[in-house]
Amino acid sequence: MLADSRGLTLLEVVAALAILAVVLVGIVGILGNSLDVWRTATERSFSHLGAQLGLAFLTGDIRNARRVAEAGEEHLKLERDSGEVVEYFCREGALVRKEHGAETVVADGISSFSVKKEGPGLYRISVEGVSGSAVFTLESRASPRVANW
Repeated sequence: MLADSRGLTLLEVVAALAILAVVLVGIVGILGNSLDVWRTATERSFSHLGAQLGLAFLTGDIRNARRVAEAGEEHLKLERDSGEVVEYFCREGALVRKEHGAETVVADGISSFSVKKEGPGLYRISVEGVSGSAVFTLESRASPRVANW
């Protein structure tokens, strides 16, 4: 070999590749953790959104009802001006709305809900949601249009 040749020895190339491998393993680890954090935040966001949607349906239907026929833990029965009945209940982690015999899932990720009478014509609505291992509760209050005092 010539003494004045310029280039890298095999040992230098192997050392550079080893350093590059260590750096890449670190970057991949950081990206993996970032994706886990993003996934968890997205799941929590969707769980909260589902609970907010469920609470909005419950509150809106109570406000548009003629009267609350039955209210309690995980069950609500409303009567409209036309005499039609709208019911709500939980099934398999979802809030279900039943109207005209048809059942519709209005929100997922709901572990329970309750509607309790607080005063003349005033009801407190609580929706409990689950996001991973975290449990959260959202609340609202509503009165039927023509309160059944």
